[in-house]
Amino acid sequence: MRTSTEGATPESRWPTTLSRVLAYSVPAWLLSVPGAHAEDGGFLHPVTLLKLGIDLGIIAFSVGMVIACLRAIKRARAREASAAAEAERLALSENTLETVLAAEPQALLTLGETAKPDLLVSNLPGAFGVPRDAMRLLAFEQWLDAASAADLETAMKALAEHGEPFNLMLRTKRERYVEADGRTAGHTLVLKVRDIAGQRLELAELSAKHKELEKQVAALRSLLDESKRNERDNAEARALLDTHFRSFDRLATAFAVFDSTQRLAHYNQAYVDLWHLDPGWLETRPRDGEILDRLRQARRLEERAEFRAWKQDWLSVYGTGKQVEARWHLPDGSMLHVVADSNADGGITYLYENVTEHIALESRYTPSAKCSARPSTRCVKASPCSVPTDACGSTTARSRPSGA
Repeated sequence: MRTSTEGATPESRWPTTLSRVLAYSVPAWLLSVPGAHAEDGGFLHPVTLLKLGIDLGIIAFSVGMVIACLRAIKRARAREASAAAEAERLALSENTLETVLAAEPQALLTLGETAKPDLLVSNLPGAFGVPRDAMRLLAFEQWLDAASAADLETAMKALAEHGEPFNLMLRTKRERYVEADGRTAGHTLVLKVRDIAGQRLELAELSAKHKELEKQVAALRSLLDESKRNERDNAEARALLDTHFRSFDRLATAFAVFDSTQRLAHYNQAYVDLWHLDPGWLETRPRDGEILDRLRQARRLEERAEFRAWKQDWLSVYGTGKQVEARWHLPDGSMLHVVADSNADGGITYLYENVTEHIALESRYTPSAKCSARPSTRCVKASPCSVPTDACGSTTARSRPSGA
């Protein structure tokens, strides 16, 4: 026959066992006492009572200690099981974090108060040229081009001194683009360098092209300034300038220079390719207005109801000393960013940049860019230019910088 205590744990049976021992041992011990002292005429002798009290106290203390120890063991085992479960959870979280970090090609570096960098992960392809050593990764000039290294150095300094986060598109010495993201976590600096693809890669490439274009335009303007200083010199100096201008045939941006009489003075091959004009006819130095008329007849300009008024307004930039920018939508669907830079001597320099891809990419990121990328009655106002550069439709014009 089973008792109710058979299914209990060992810890829960100890108090029952001890109580049974006391129940059977103490009465049996007390039964011998009256017989032993009956001859003395007393029920219990004081010494016997003292001994009994001490024994009972020792037994009660022992039982209490055993119970306390059993409960402590039970709590310790519960804490041990909880700690084991937490350790397993942390190990799983660590494995998951490592998996997530390894899933994205990147280099993740932390820099704490000890100023000792710690490279947590570095799994970018070797073709990028990003170092896999913490100290070498912080030597930006060793794996980035000069401009990118200077930008990242400045951003890291601002992050360390003022906690200013940053996000930069950088170019490595192996002509690959990466994204650098800097943040602070408490007193720790976190630098993440990762691969970019898709639209972000397109944006980085367009940004690099834009910077290269700015350099080319700056070189062209320097040459134009030199042309102005030497326009009255001998034929040899002019021939040298013509040679310099021909070197700009490799320039991707089309440009044309008109003198104070509005006649074509210089142009590059990109200008010929853009408008599909006869080079022989261009050598006759046609006027600016004549070129616009021919482009309209060939349907290479956007059709306008008031073309004569638009042309007159556009030619009125001559002699103003200002720089006007506009966007021209061409019938083939492409878009040009046109810069008309009025010179101090009365001439004009035109720069024509194809921004079709840039506008298409920009429209994916900012819905407001669609206003400037597509003509509409709501966005476009009447202006001397085709489609202005700002979103509201007004012509962008500014005074020409001094010395330009």
